[in-house]
Amino acid sequence: MLDPETTTRSSLHQVPDTTFKTSKKSKYSHKRSFLLFLILFLILSAGITAYGFSPTLANSFALATKTPAEYYRYVEEMALTKSIDQLSEAYNSKFFAGKEPQAYQLTSELTFDRPTVLALLKSYTDVNPEEFEANLGISLQSFQADILAAKSGSNTKSSLSLGINRKSLVSLEMYTLNLMEELFLRSPEISPSFLKITSAVLGLDNPTEHLEAAPTTEEVTNFLSRYRDLYLNRTSNVTMEKNYSLTVGELTDKTTKLTLSFSEKEQYDFLTAILTEAKKDPLLLKLLPSLSITKEDYVSTIERSILYLDSVYPSPSEDIALQIIINVDHRGNIIGREVKRFGSDLLEDTPSTFGYMITRNLNHAALDVYVANQEGKKLIHFVGSITYKNGFYDGMGNLVIAPIAATTLQSGYSFDIQFNNVASTVVEGQDFYQGSIRITSPSFMGTEVLFELMDDNNLQQSVFKLQMGNASLITLTSSLEKLKDYSFTIPADTEQSYEWNELDEYLAAIHTEEVFTTLSEKLGSEKLMDLLPWFNAN
Repeated sequence: MLDPETTTRSSLHQVPDTTFKTSKKSKYSHKRSFLLFLILFLILSAGITAYGFSPTLANSFALATKTPAEYYRYVEEMALTKSIDQLSEAYNSKFFAGKEPQAYQLTSELTFDRPTVLALLKSYTDVNPEEFEANLGISLQSFQADILAAKSGSNTKSSLSLGINRKSLVSLEMYTLNLMEELFLRSPEISPSFLKITSAVLGLDNPTEHLEAAPTTEEVTNFLSRYRDLYLNRTSNVTMEKNYSLTVGELTDKTTKLTLSFSEKEQYDFLTAILTEAKKDPLLLKLLPSLSITKEDYVSTIERSILYLDSVYPSPSEDIALQIIINVDHRGNIIGREVKRFGSDLLEDTPSTFGYMITRNLNHAALDVYVANQEGKKLIHFVGSITYKNGFYDGMGNLVIAPIAATTLQSGYSFDIQFNNVASTVVEGQDFYQGSIRITSPSFMGTEVLFELMDDNNLQQSVFKLQMGNASLITLTSSLEKLKDYSFTIPADTEQSYEWNELDEYLAAIHTEEVFTTLSEKLGSEKLMDLLPWFNAN
């Protein structure tokens, strides 16, 4: 017989050995499982990363997994979100820019082919420029205008200087302080004194408080996003056509075509939903005091609008009233959009359809934009093509405005537009452009318009020409410069100024004879003094 105690000890002695062998096998199994998991994780991570950085893959996945309505909401949300971000960024840069002084100087000069222009004016108008010049005692050769715009914090300064034949004649200065709580005007050639106008005179009530009540960038973004979602959540009747060929000009692109249909009832429900949301919208309610509108008046206006909708749609039908056709490229970008309205109450020349289409192939693109009536007649139509190479754009297009009955556009207009070597660069946050744009039309009577843009050492220059053949009839040259280290000053308290209610005293203090004498000396014409009695009499 076996000793029970021995048997127990032997059994107990074998347990650790058995347990050890099982544990060792399990450890290797866990290692293999972990390794497989790690490999799978890396593969998935690489796929997710590629998916996240590849719009084409993301769009393909969305097409394969979403219903037509879900896919439309997906691409439209991307497009609207991008637009919202751009608007918010623009709003932020405009209203919450830094307080460092900024100043821009625009200098312009208008010259003309004197003999030809005078002859054309005599032929096509009742104006005789030579008689006008004879009365003034001067010969008009050129006109100049210099504009300065500066900003520092809540203060601004603007000035305009006008000249003839490269002689400065008169200028006007304007200062606004503390967001137009005070406005100062002065023309140094007429009077050394300022004319002071307060915000109360301008009908502006506490402009500083209005700025403080201005919505933040985040509030603007949230506001736009709310109404984006309100629209997207109400789009359900969508059909899809894959591999649709969209052709513009000579270029064809494979797209996904989406057709959205809205019944009259859906239109009514959507408009009502917008008004209902607006009635309680926190941002709109916040802006009411700065607009001098009470909440009661605002709510009452919204409710009257809803009642008006009820009268327009007394029994909204399920018939299709609006259709939107969307074309989406392989990256999920909307490259075509057409909006069609339906209804028998439209006038013959009332716009019923409008849309645009863009196709691309490598460095070529074609564009088609139009507005049409319910009969399909295109009232406004632009077709163009663009070529991109080494950072420069070349292209051409044609704009047609069709004749419209019972208007001045009974014959219609056609314009050919051509641009060459157009490019843009950004230097220290400022955009600079170069290239040329030419516009011709049968209605120009043999003339053409030419724009030339140049970047000259970060000085934006432009030339506008109205020319006939190679001869320039009218030439407008201008240059725009951002002034560095501009010293922004405001009118000192010691300078004399007149309040708005002292306008008569301000005018009485002007020495009209001295003003006319100075102008006559600058222009070299004594005939200006002949106009002095007329000004004194008035």
